[in-house]
Amino acid sequence: MISLIQDLSNWCRSSSILVVTIAGILIRLNCPFDVICVQANKNLKRGYIYSVERVVLDRKLRLAYVINSRAHSFKHFQIL
Repeated sequence: MISLIQDLSNWCRSSSILVVTIAGILIRLNCPFDVICVQANKNLKRGYIYSVERVVLDRKLRLAYVINSRAHSFKHFQIL
């Protein structure tokens, strides 16, 4: 597990995310970047645009976006 985290740290940063474009090109998207909420919860409204402050991994190594100082699963958003 520790070597996996070390390998991830070579590619991952809390200030950016790696994204594959529709054309198949790998790009780095730096924070802050905008996302639209596609699944509401008690802190976020569907259809609203939010700014991602940081990108983090939770304890199960799942991607989360920090918005308004709270971590939210990336699954709730679409990158604009």
